[in-house]
Amino acid sequence: MTLHRLSIYVTLPFTGRITVVNNYKKSISWRFIFAFLFSVALMALVFFASPAYTPSGVSGAYANNDSATGSGEPILSKGTWFMYNEYTGDPGSFEIQAGNPKNGENIIGSYEVTHNVDGTYTVTYDMDPGVKVDDAQLAISASQNFTAKPGQDDNQDYGKPFSDPSGTGTFYIFAHFSVEY
Repeated sequence: MTLHRLSIYVTLPFTGRITVVNNYKKSISWRFIFAFLFSVALMALVFFASPAYTPSGVSGAYANNDSATGSGEPILSKGTWFMYNEYTGDPGSFEIQAGNPKNGENIIGSYEVTHNVDGTYTVTYDMDPGVKVDDAQLAISASQNFTAKPGQDDNQDYGKPFSDPSGTGTFYIFAHFSVEY
């Protein structure tokens, strides 16, 4: 029986030549090593430079510890972007805006007002996947007299029934959320 030496030459684009000699002994060119390391560094750069998670259906740049309110009319003409909504009857569903709307619309969920059979109302909210609510404040009023200070305006709780403060079926809502992405 006679043994033969096996020599195979493979040329890869942009990397130089890889030579396989004597049954699996390998030598690799410096151009190949450089190209491989450059590719790994480029992938790492793209991975670490990518923005943090953005909820589905939401565009723009986001940060942790963001504020969000029901998308509607500004509470004050200057100094804050917080908004209120007017409830005038069923159905009462409102989008939740994260961050200042002058930077673009950033809808991250919605909240809904339900008129219960016993005459009370309940407000619940639903956030997009990936949005974590750290704190939620709810203010209900017969008139738009909010201060745009969530802790001071807060007078109701989400998911708990309350009475209509106006007695007419129309009232104002300041829904505020502290959220993370």
